[in-house]
Amino acid sequence: MREAAEPEAIGGESACLLPLVCAECGALAEQRPPTVCWRCGAVVDRD
Repeated sequence: MREAAEPEAIGGESACLLPLVCAECGALAEQRPPTVCWRCGAVVDRD
């Protein structure tokens, strides 16, 4: 009978993209906040 393989470690630390998410439409901003959303024009801010 074959033993189960150890799970592989995948990737590194996860990136937190939450500050880049537009609150109005959910698009990811192309630049660091404060900036304007490329899709809907809303202000994307860290708060």
